[in-house]
Formats: sequence, C-alpha cells, structure tokens
Amino acid sequence: MRMDPVSVQVELEESDVRKGMLFTLWRHTPGIRFAPIFFLFALAGFVLSLYGLASGEVERSPQFVFLAICTLFLIGLPYAFFRLSKRAFEAVSYPGGEVRFSRENIRITINGELETYAWKALFEVREARGAILIHPKRGAFRIVPKRALGEHEESVRGAIARYGPPVRSRWIGWASPSGWMLFALVIYLTYVALTS
Repeated sequence: MRMDPVSVQVELEESDVRKGMLFTLWRHTPGIRFAPIFFLFALAGFVLSLYGLASGEVERSPQFVFLAICTLFLIGLPYAFFRLSKRAFEAVSYPGGEVRFSRENIRITINGELETYAWKALFEVREARGAILIHPKRGAFRIVPKRALGEHEESVRGAIARYGPPVRSRWIGWASPSGWMLFALVIYLTYVALTS
C-alpha cells in the first residue's frame, strides 16, 4: 500500500522544546527513570533532617549539610531543567520549518536547508502526548507538535507504525550507575532513619 506524502508546517514553542527534551532524557538516558525515586528520597531526607534538627537528638552540623543537599536537589534540579530548556529554545536556529512524511523517508526543511532521514536509519520515531518525536540518533530529536499535523495525524501515525524503526526496549539494567547510586541512597537513608 503506497502512502501519499504528507507535508506539514511546524512552528515551535518553548513548551515543545521542553517536552522533547524531557521525553528524550526519559527515554534515552540510562537510569533517569530513577529520578522520581531520588526526589522521594530527597524529600524523605529533608523531612528527617528537619525532624532531627527540631528534636535536637542528633549532631547539628551533618544535619545542616544533609538538609542543604536535599534542598538543593529538590529545588535546583527542576530549576536547572527549565533554564536548560529555555536556553535550548533560544539556541534553536529555526522557529519552524516544513516536515514531509513519505513512504521512503522523512524530509525536514529548515531555513532552506534539507535534512533527509530514511525511516530504518532513524534511531527512533515516537508518538508522545501532543507531539511526534523524530530521533536521528540517541539523545538528538526533532519535534513535530500534533497541532501542526491537523487532519494528517492518522496518516502520520500509520506511517510511523508501517515504516518506522522497531520500537526499542525501555529496560534499564541494575548495573547502571544510577542503580548503584539508588542503592547507596537507600542504605544512607536507612542509616539516618535508624539513628534518628
């Protein structure tokens, strides 16, 4: 069955770049899926540190240091991500362009420059909530907001299913550095809880 080529005009917004970065980090960075667990442990560490300081049962200096680290993690990481996504959007040399989906490839025209990606040569093409993400290689992405697809959304979804690269596994090995960091954090929080 031959697909009629679909061309769409794309206009990016800062939220599109943020969404693409978050999705790409989540899918392509080993161990990043542990981030919510780290946030929960940092929050628990924050609460335990406050409790330890308020009760006066533990030495104050280490508790202040641990409280500062937890606070920095809880506030600093989301702030850094939003600043990074803002800078990435400002650094994007194009606010938009044209994306053409065909049976053979995906062609992206930006400022008169043409990028052509054969379907099977792409690292990944994924549909996220509100966007199609085209990953030429791990960690790199082009984003096509679904609002730009309009009536062509089903055609593009079908093209991704028929011609796109195979879906990659989302499995993260426990031998990853994040796994060991998580293990160390659990041991430390257990120690803090038992000595408080």
